[in-house]
Amino acid sequence: MNKREIKIANSWIHFSQNYFNLAELALREMLGKKYNVFNGIETHKVLAFTPDNTLIATLYNVKHGIEANIKTLIIFVNKKLQRSERIHNSKELFNVLKNKLNLNKIKKEIKNAYLADPKNIDLSFADLEADYSGKWLDNIEKLTDKFQHLEFLKNKIENNFEIEDTDNTVFRYPANSMKIELDYPEIIARFTEDDIKKILFDVYELKNSFNSLGYLLDVHINIMPQKIKKGSTITSDTSSNTSVTT
Repeated sequence: MNKREIKIANSWIHFSQNYFNLAELALREMLGKKYNVFNGIETHKVLAFTPDNTLIATLYNVKHGIEANIKTLIIFVNKKLQRSERIHNSKELFNVLKNKLNLNKIKKEIKNAYLADPKNIDLSFADLEADYSGKWLDNIEKLTDKFQHLEFLKNKIENNFEIEDTDNTVFRYPANSMKIELDYPEIIARFTEDDIKKILFDVYELKNSFNSLGYLLDVHINIMPQKIKKGSTITSDTSSNTSVTT
């Protein structure tokens, strides 16, 4: 990676992590109820941040965070996004990442670098992380699929939806253009505290898996000096598994 490519990669890291961080904050607030919603109209009425007024935007942040983080890893592997990869289908993006990512090659090169320089802290941590890299990738695939298909929403919908077949395609083709309108207030009202805890756990898993895999790729880039100009590297913060420009 050259200096410009490293700067772009770092920008993607900051953007993608922001979405997960905001989702985590909102979910923790729904559970802890530490703050009140500002209400300039009825100042006497105390409102909390609840699923009713916060969950929809929170779920968007989780879904967009998945998309942005996958694109970030693709940039680490391929230096940039191809035109065909500038899409919003997270499942398709994950398949692109999986096809480009050669974990066995990366693990072998990191192992060799560590054996040659066993006192290097980054290589030591990366060598340990490499053993779990397949698990991180599996976790990302599982949770990408879960949020792509909104599995947690299916048992909440019940009869609170309307279908409109404006183009008469529902029974004409396997793929159709029917419109489905959801009654969001009724559906969101069915989310329990346990549901929120499960989504929060998913966010923790996503952050950990993306950060761990990203850290591995970060170190792998740094042990290939012929691809990096002196003075422009992505260095890893081993305490948080995030990357910053130096």
